[in-house]
Amino acid sequence: MRTLVSDLREGIRSLRTQQRFLIVASLTLALGIGAVTAIFSVVNGVLLTPLPYPQPDRLVNLWSTAPGVGYDRFPVSPDLLLFYRKHNTVFENLALYQGSRVNLTESGSPEVVDAALTTHTYFSTLGVGFSRGRSYTEDEDKPESARVAIVSHRLWTRRYGADASLVGRTIRIDGQPAQVVGIAPASMDRPNTPDVWLPARFNTANPPTATFSWRGIGRLKPEVRADQAATHLEPLVQRAMSEYIQSDNYRAFLRDGRYRPMVSSMKEDIIGGVREPLWILLGTVGMVLLVACGNVANLCLIRAESRQREIAVRTALGASRGGLVRKLMTEAVVLAAIGTALGVLFSWLALPLLLQLAPGTIPRLEEVRISGIVLVFAAGIAIFSALIFGLVPAIRYTRPHMLTMLKHGGRSATDHPTRQRGRQLLVIGQTAMALVLLVGSGLLARSFARLMNADQGFVPDHVLTFRVVVPQPAFPKPAEVVRFAQDLVDRLSELPGIEAAGATTELPVAAGTSGTAFEFEGQPIDAGRLPPLVHYSTVTPGYFKALRIPLLRGSEFDSVDLRDDVRSVLVNAAAAAKFWPGKDAIGKRFRGARTEAAWFASRGWWQMSGTKVCARRRVRSSITR
Repeated sequence: MRTLVSDLREGIRSLRTQQRFLIVASLTLALGIGAVTAIFSVVNGVLLTPLPYPQPDRLVNLWSTAPGVGYDRFPVSPDLLLFYRKHNTVFENLALYQGSRVNLTESGSPEVVDAALTTHTYFSTLGVGFSRGRSYTEDEDKPESARVAIVSHRLWTRRYGADASLVGRTIRIDGQPAQVVGIAPASMDRPNTPDVWLPARFNTANPPTATFSWRGIGRLKPEVRADQAATHLEPLVQRAMSEYIQSDNYRAFLRDGRYRPMVSSMKEDIIGGVREPLWILLGTVGMVLLVACGNVANLCLIRAESRQREIAVRTALGASRGGLVRKLMTEAVVLAAIGTALGVLFSWLALPLLLQLAPGTIPRLEEVRISGIVLVFAAGIAIFSALIFGLVPAIRYTRPHMLTMLKHGGRSATDHPTRQRGRQLLVIGQTAMALVLLVGSGLLARSFARLMNADQGFVPDHVLTFRVVVPQPAFPKPAEVVRFAQDLVDRLSELPGIEAAGATTELPVAAGTSGTAFEFEGQPIDAGRLPPLVHYSTVTPGYFKALRIPLLRGSEFDSVDLRDDVRSVLVNAAAAAKFWPGKDAIGKRFRGARTEAAWFASRGWWQMSGTKVCARRRVRSSITR
């Protein structure tokens, strides 16, 4: 220990005598280590930190897949999940939820907040406990029960002033009274999470069927894997078809679509497609650190050459080679420690800016921080860096060639060929890594340019969007909703600087994966077979002009198309080519297929009025009404 302390003191004293070397080398290391530490803190927060629930590795999402109709992954239907919950043996619990938005109209000005409709098992499946209040019960999750609600910790703090008496009080949600039964813990206050949770209130004896718009979550039993759970659920689909599913279209969809349940890790679904890019980014900044270590190693080689007589004298006086290596490595560790301290400081200062610049598609950024794990990682990087730039000169200049060292000690440090070879190898390595980084950056820039110039089927420049929640009690009839939307669009169109305005049920890039069964005139459907499934959305006149979606044929919507007796629709080019190949789609008609598109079926035949360019969406064929 005394020897180590003595080496540390001597190393610090030696570095202090060469302050320019110390400053340049420390800052070089600080930039490399700071970049790696900052990116690792993102990797740790997004990829490595567990979800904030008990035993999070057992939490899974339940999905559906129907490759027979081109649906890779989509939500579940309440009837199937409730059937799974009743008959499965691999889940401790299952729950359903669906995103929504609600209006709060008391305790201050009206406010629109994100909400979720859930089954009463939602919070128990996640393992969430309540310090204030409770979750809703099974009895409160029935259609005939009085409305109750759970509010988030942030909403409770922001809107209600953290008033403890809120639990048990009645608030108004969408104009309807609802009793607050609990305050969710602060751990659930994350971006894109609801501020209000409401019971779904299904009739469990007759739940919604073929309604694939609900998300399912589950908690696996111990030692059960997600793939095993999916395999266990597959026979339950066949059992459901034989026991209670009566609809021909529903049965045809499950059969012809080759429907299967899917079970996936909740954490992996949240992370999505950012895992590989983040690891690649960490590897990239790791190469930057290697380049920095190469620069410092070159500086250390030059510094060691200037000290070769000192090393020769120490050896002549009896210093062992191990002792000399230890002294030089101690100096390298001290230098790495200084660079790491500065690097951690740089990353701590740069992290807020990095998070501000990060794309909104990266999940779990709220978990990113300079934590203890990040500091341990930085310490490991410091040791690694010290080995890279300290070990080569330490070994190279402590070899027992005393006569050679004394012979060449008075000459220029660049004269001897063996001394140049080490630096040449370092330069070659640095150049190779810099070239890899340069080529990678060029490919990334080219890919980004192609992505920015890709034809999306619409022009998003100078387009602003916002969501409007229309409370059902205030607008109970569809015709009233249509009038409200058109009045809103008309008033927006009159504002200065507005070229065009429109309304839609969903934006092109946010289109869902659900489809509706249609029957096309002149294309009869065989009994028991699955009708064509087509995605549709509802828009107002002005929508296509606002997004600059060009019309290929026919005419756009106008105010006449808003009349209740008009049956006009537009189809995209993909739908026209699929359902009327080689023909003109203008004037063709369709209607809802039997009972699965009851609203469309009740309206009779709809007639095509135009064909539009395909805006990018996950389903290939779409109809706009």
